[in-house]
Amino acid sequence: MNVQDILNLGDDQLNSMTEKELKQVTTILVSAANKRLKRMRSNVKYTTVSDGKGGRKGKWIEKAGSGVATDAFNYATRGKMNYQKFSVAGKDRNQTYKEFARIRQFMSMKTSTVKGAKEVRRDREFLTFGYSREQLLKGLKGKERTAMIKQINQEIADTYDLYHKFKELNPHYEYTNGSLPPDDPRSPIRVISEMVHNGMSKDDILQSINDSYTQQYEKNATNYSFPWEDEDFLT
Repeated sequence: MNVQDILNLGDDQLNSMTEKELKQVTTILVSAANKRLKRMRSNVKYTTVSDGKGGRKGKWIEKAGSGVATDAFNYATRGKMNYQKFSVAGKDRNQTYKEFARIRQFMSMKTSTVKGAKEVRRDREFLTFGYSREQLLKGLKGKERTAMIKQINQEIADTYDLYHKFKELNPHYEYTNGSLPPDDPRSPIRVISEMVHNGMSKDDILQSINDSYTQQYEKNATNYSFPWEDEDFLT
């Protein structure tokens, strides 16, 4: 079996294998997954950031403007600098099964390959800003290029941080606006990204987007009528 055949194995098939057979197929995945880790490793660097509670936590970010989204790499390494590669060495059947599941999760992520990670990064920039960094980096070199990449990455991080906080404050948002595409210019992500780009403070942005949504929500609630309130509903 090749790698894809193994990834497609169902739980029934895995459970019917002997421990030796399970280790054999998992070992094939271990080799493929570790190769992906190695390729991704050359495109990322480790950094620490504030955890918002007075401490610090680590994560992997792109290195030297490599242009990769690091989601899968952070997942596989659990955000640790000295991470352990995938392995079945010394594992019993249950542990091997869990390692199989972990590898399958990692390899199913588009960001587990350098090519896929770059595509996801571009898609995320288009979603956030309506354009990708490639359009902004044309003609820029050296320090100017590095500064622009740093600015774009920071703006994306700030935009999504504020977007998640906005959704926490408005848990009903997705139910009332689920039909609004994320790349719609009116979507919170786009509106927030523009405010971030214009240099507004995080507190002001959150207050502005929250007030705007609250007003819209109240307006819609006032104008909404249930079907059974319509005189023609029962006729």
